[in-house]
Amino acid sequence: MKKASAVGHVEDGGDEVYENALRALFREDETRGKESLAWLRLFDRMEHCLDACDHVAGVVRNVVLKSS
Repeated sequence: MKKASAVGHVEDGGDEVYENALRALFREDETRGKESLAWLRLFDRMEHCLDACDHVAGVVRNVVLKSS
């Protein structure tokens, strides 16, 4: 149960990294065009993976709670 709960904390940290990366991406003048789009897609996929892990951890927490 502790590990499943810890995933939520990791996901929260990942959200912060994601938001900071997006801010930096659009703040910098040297990344433009296709390169910016590539980074944006990479960041979005990272966020999707973190959300999926958090969802699975939630399912595990629910199973553990219902089984106890």
